[in-house]
Amino acid sequence: MQNAAVIDIQNLTVSYHRKPAIRSINLKLQEKGIIGIIGPNGAGKSTLLKAILKLVPIEHGTIKVFGEPVDKVRSKISYVPQKEIIDWDFPVTVEDVVMMGRYAHLGAIERPSARDRAIVDEAIDKVSMNEYKKQQIGNLSGGQQQRVFLARALAQESEILLLDEPFVGVDATTEQAIIDLMHTLNDEGKMVIVVNHDLGKVQDYFDYLVMINQWLVAYGPTREVFKPELLSRTYGGRLTILQKTERFFGVAQ
Repeated sequence: MQNAAVIDIQNLTVSYHRKPAIRSINLKLQEKGIIGIIGPNGAGKSTLLKAILKLVPIEHGTIKVFGEPVDKVRSKISYVPQKEIIDWDFPVTVEDVVMMGRYAHLGAIERPSARDRAIVDEAIDKVSMNEYKKQQIGNLSGGQQQRVFLARALAQESEILLLDEPFVGVDATTEQAIIDLMHTLNDEGKMVIVVNHDLGKVQDYFDYLVMINQWLVAYGPTREVFKPELLSRTYGGRLTILQKTERFFGVAQ
């Protein structure tokens, strides 16, 4: 008997100002592996993540997570948004940001316990940010800021991690930290979903791929769907993309 879907998306359409960003997507994610979402700019990759979290209004369709509406299981999902949408001037320290990952486990007036603080310290240590614990988040480099938000996700102890373009504009140390985190969580049986734009890293990073261009083009194991014909359908047959894919697959120019 096939396992139940961890995330079950049925007939999903999301529109901005009456213009669809994603259309009629049906997708069941049940593999607790590392899943990449790829597609051209404007394909709806980030919108799909936000729809799963109910951060954008859904025009049509339903989304269930562990068989429940997301509001009932929100503590089981952690999210690292694109860096551009975060207010880096907000006066909080690294430790404060990572502690936010524990709020889903605390009551409205409950204060963090010794265990919560220990989890926060361990998460900060895992992303090698111990020496910056008391630093204001706005004083850090872009790569350091991204590692702090990874630590917040770790501190939440969720079952699903959503990462939106985590590799953009980061240094090699942070990129490796993200990769290590993805594999650590995968080894623990958790689902990791990553919006990614660099096709050159797809085969190295992801066990499964979601390929979208407003509609779902393909979903499956990376080795089966990361093919020139499906990439052509996903990216609209653009010459520059096709030239890149030829290099990926060793096709003669």
